[in-house]
Amino acid sequence: MTEDIIQNQIKLIGFRAANFNFKTTANPGKKELKDKKFNLDLENLLFGDSPKHFGKVFKVDLTFDSIGHNEIYDINVEYHVVFECLDDVNEQFLESDFSKISAPAIGFPYLRSFISTFSIQAGIPPIILPSINFVQFSKILDKVKEEKIKTN
Repeated sequence: MTEDIIQNQIKLIGFRAANFNFKTTANPGKKELKDKKFNLDLENLLFGDSPKHFGKVFKVDLTFDSIGHNEIYDINVEYHVVFECLDDVNEQFLESDFSKISAPAIGFPYLRSFISTFSIQAGIPPIILPSINFVQFSKILDKVKEEKIKTN
C-alpha cells in the first residue's frame, strides 16, 4: 500500500548577510597559523507575523592565513535565506528532511558566493568554502542538540 505524501510547496524568496565582520591582523613573521578554523552552524528563522515563511540562518566563523600576504584573516557571517511556503510552517515541517537538509542545500551556494565575491573584491586570497553534505551535517546537528538536552 502506498500513501500520498503531501509536501509543503516552497520557493526561495530572498537571502542576505544579516551580520558580517571582517578583520585582518598583520603576520610579519610569516608564521603559519596553527588555529585555522571553519565553523558552520545552522538555525531556523521564523516569522511570527508571517506563518507561511521560514528561513535558515547560516553562522560562519572562519580564520585563515596567507603567508604571501603576511596577514591573518578572521571572518564571521550570519547569513539568512528565506523561503515562502504554500502552507503554514509548523514544528513537523521544521523537523522534516526538507527543512533540515534540502533548504540548507538550496541556501548554502548563496552564502558561498557571497564569501567568495567578498574575498575577491577585498583583494585577499580567494575564499572558497567547501561543499557540505547536508544529510551528514543534519545528523551532526541533531546529535549536538541531543547532547545539549542531556546536559541541561
